[in-house]
Amino acid sequence: MPESLWDDLPLSYLLESSETGLESAMLKRLETAASKRKEIRTLLDEWAAEQALALLFEWFLQHGPELMSLVTSPPTVASNVPGKPGPMRAPDLREALRKLLESEESA
Repeated sequence: MPESLWDDLPLSYLLESSETGLESAMLKRLETAASKRKEIRTLLDEWAAEQALALLFEWFLQHGPELMSLVTSPPTVASNVPGKPGPMRAPDLREALRKLLESEESA
């Protein structure tokens, strides 16, 4: 225990009090401890929220320009990969699937 707690310890009260008085003092200390725990939890929640926002701002400082360029630039069509079908309209896709199925059946 910290020295100041020992200095503040009411030794004469502990020795001279009744059981009821000690129980009352104990409950008061537990109430104070619970209140302090609640304050600490509130502070920790606030700290965590502020820390999370700071990390978000840091991430945006690092990646924001890239993200903004992706959002504001016109969409591009990915180039076709050899052997992989590219973007298709529904009728073209159906025709490609039909040919694929026919080639599977004949093999």
